[in-house]
Amino acid sequence: AFARTVDGRPFQRISSRCMATSKATSSSLLARRRQAISTNAVARSRSERRTRREMMMAGLGLGGVLLLTGGRAKADIGDIGSMESYGNIELEGSKVENKIFAFKPGGITKEATFEIPAVWKTKEEMEEPETRTRFWKDFTEPISGNKVFSNIEISASDVKAKSVEDFGRPESDKYMKLVAANDRELQRADLMSIDVRVDGNGNKYWDYKLAYSPPKSECSFEEARKYWGECPIKTLAYVSTTVRDGVMYRFVARTTLEQWNSFAKQQPAVWKSFTISG
Repeated sequence: AFARTVDGRPFQRISSRCMATSKATSSSLLARRRQAISTNAVARSRSERRTRREMMMAGLGLGGVLLLTGGRAKADIGDIGSMESYGNIELEGSKVENKIFAFKPGGITKEATFEIPAVWKTKEEMEEPETRTRFWKDFTEPISGNKVFSNIEISASDVKAKSVEDFGRPESDKYMKLVAANDRELQRADLMSIDVRVDGNGNKYWDYKLAYSPPKSECSFEEARKYWGECPIKTLAYVSTTVRDGVMYRFVARTTLEQWNSFAKQQPAVWKSFTISG
């Protein structure tokens, strides 16, 4: 039945094996082609989404570039107003200093602080000992009656590092996950700018400005249509971070677009005032 042989083996068997190999190769090529099409579609979708969001941010006066990759990350903080000239004021002949808010998480020797202008008010302060977080809500400028920040929080978490430099670069994936840890808004937010600063004690800080817009399921069709298929930006977040002796300190100040429009110069001054002791 197998008169023809190749290398002493029946030709029919070799032919069957070749057919099986050919089918497997075709299936493999088809799978790779499908994967490439899927990957391209995802990349195209992300690119289109990014373009729409940049158009939305540019239209709102927030700048049209999202800093999503290390190669494009740069300081782009803009004009920062002087908190000293705005906050340290003269009242009835005596100088009123800026208000300092402090937080020393349980079991940690370092104290984290930030400053606000003397005239600003805040309504509420809360602490969550289990998460080592303190919150301040509703910062208001009493002369105009307008809110400056919706809330500010400081938190502390343990990390396996002595300083931020142990993570390489401020836009590294590993560190950005820590920046946004346990915070739904920060995890979804677009990165607008990155800055690096050093305080008088030599502590290095990595600072971020982010813009958050909710998923489409949380805004109306009319809102999404107005902003090229994306929900409008709801929150801007000023984030400042540092690492000292195995502890990461994170400062987050959230503001709405309306608040940002009124206090775009004073807000960054509060952001940059965040420091840790020693």
